Amino acid sequence: MKITHLVFPVFIILNIVFSSITHAMDASITELNTCKTKPKHATCYQALLPETTGSHQAVSIDIQYWQATGERLNPYPIVWLAGGPGTTNLDPPMPEWVWEHFDVLAIGYRGIDGKPRLDCPSLREQFKKEGKNSNDDFLSTTSIKRLSEKVEDCQQHWESSGINTQAYGVYEVVEDIDNVRKLLGFEKINLLSVSYGTRVAWYFDQLKPGIIDRSLIMSGNPDGGFFFNPIYTQLQLKTLEKLCHQNNYCNRKLPNLTETILTVLTNLPEKAWGVHLDADQIRLVTFMMLYSRNSMPMVIDAYSKASDGNYSGLVAMQKFPNPFAEKEMVWGTFLSAGSIDLGAVESFSQQLQISASNTTINAPLSELLYGGITNGWKARDYQPLTSRITDTPTLIVASEIDVATPIERIEKFWMPYISNGALITVEGAGHAQDFMFAGGPELDNHMMQFLQTGLATTDQSFGMEFEFEPSLSLSWITYGFWGLVAGISIGLVVAAIMFL
Repeated sequence: MKITHLVFPVFIILNIVFSSITHAMDASITELNTCKTKPKHATCYQALLPETTGSHQAVSIDIQYWQATGERLNPYPIVWLAGGPGTTNLDPPMPEWVWEHFDVLAIGYRGIDGKPRLDCPSLREQFKKEGKNSNDDFLSTTSIKRLSEKVEDCQQHWESSGINTQAYGVYEVVEDIDNVRKLLGFEKINLLSVSYGTRVAWYFDQLKPGIIDRSLIMSGNPDGGFFFNPIYTQLQLKTLEKLCHQNNYCNRKLPNLTETILTVLTNLPEKAWGVHLDADQIRLVTFMMLYSRNSMPMVIDAYSKASDGNYSGLVAMQKFPNPFAEKEMVWGTFLSAGSIDLGAVESFSQQLQISASNTTINAPLSELLYGGITNGWKARDYQPLTSRITDTPTLIVASEIDVATPIERIEKFWMPYISNGALITVEGAGHAQDFMFAGGPELDNHMMQFLQTGLATTDQSFGMEFEFEPSLSLSWITYGFWGLVAGISIGLVVAAIMFL
């Protein structure tokens, strides 16, 4: 046989072999024998899904499914979408009425709730070091450079392991949800989303029209929302200041809230209570404590005392456990998902430089992330989503003061695209976790009726007044610590004398 006669058969065989190796993997799901959840009556699954569309590389994702314990008010399950990014989407903290009247489906976030888990332990350790570094401010150029290098190392580690680190963002999470929906045989789903999860919910609605039965959104995060805009932060602080003026206790403690905070931060002493004071760390913790109605009064109390020369509250804020070094935070996934807003990073950086001189605390979290540690992450080039007007029944729940997802942004960048829905405000609430506390049973009933009927209205008021007197003063943490140190020291001295 001539050699040319062999070419075609060999080509066919090689093509078949090559195709079998590179063939895109099929999504699959397996029910697990063991299932540890809260509540305990769930069925657990593990899904194997393509890393990217058409990819032969797989990711595994853990899934939890609960059936309603009482009368089911909607035939389709509620898919829970937690905040973050970078934290788990499992074991959703649902109120009791959800468990009773609705099936619940928690689909783990890729890169966190399954394998691979894009953790960055060296970055976590560097955060700890920077938090204790008394030579450089937390957001200084040198500190940011060291953190950025750890970010770069983390991405290189995962890329060298064969992981496409750019495939763990919002678009892929949307595909994961839809794949699991199909595998479990659900024609439609409901979405209950919070903060970062609301961005996933919005992209799902835009990219998968007709699949969502109802979308309940808490603390909506529209495009660009991962950048904490200092202009909106200042608006929130001014609103808090107005509420403070209307409250006798708060007005007595901190009558000029924004001015006092700025003055205190500008004139911090080098040390207080034996601790080097870092304005950057204090600004960061201040911003994050403004998320909740429970911690806002503590912030006001701390700055009120500091304005009188007592920095014990600010010391406690700075010595809080560093949230950026917590093991629950999966930084690789955070950076992959959060990079969706990096397209405008140059304008963000310019805005931060301008707003540093005309806002109270600027935007410390944006300073850390945008134009900060994300310099070490090579992100894919996201194209902005061209939003369409949606007729999906949508209820957006916002709050009076929310520095993370301000209502002004929702009104401007989200509501114009909602043709079948409503925006309601919860008074006396901060970020999403506050709604269940401040909204009360009236808000619970309103949300339950929406999920049942799809009707969203704004004809009710929800919430309660802020309680400005703190249940715990941060100063007592500092007093308690130094009291303990003094007690131990005295005890050691007494013991030494006794044994002389």
